[in-house]
Amino acid sequence: MTKSNEGGVRVERPVRRLTLREQLDYQIALKVEIMRERTRYLHALEWALGARDEFKLRPEGAGQFWWREELQGRAGLKWDGKKFR
Repeated sequence: MTKSNEGGVRVERPVRRLTLREQLDYQIALKVEIMRERTRYLHALEWALGARDEFKLRPEGAGQFWWREELQGRAGLKWDGKKFR
């Protein structure tokens, strides 16, 4: 791998290749995280459709999309000011 530092000089750094075991461990961990995220989204969707837990009635004076905050929380989404993470 080559990188330029502030002076524009190219510095060579050896890149260690991952072993097959490390690659598999990474892929398994990634798949597990994707499955957890999928489960969270599915549960949030089931709640929104009324198939899971109690879907509360609209509070007095609440806006048209009052339920969005609850859905975002159940899906594990956080607003960072620009997009959900």
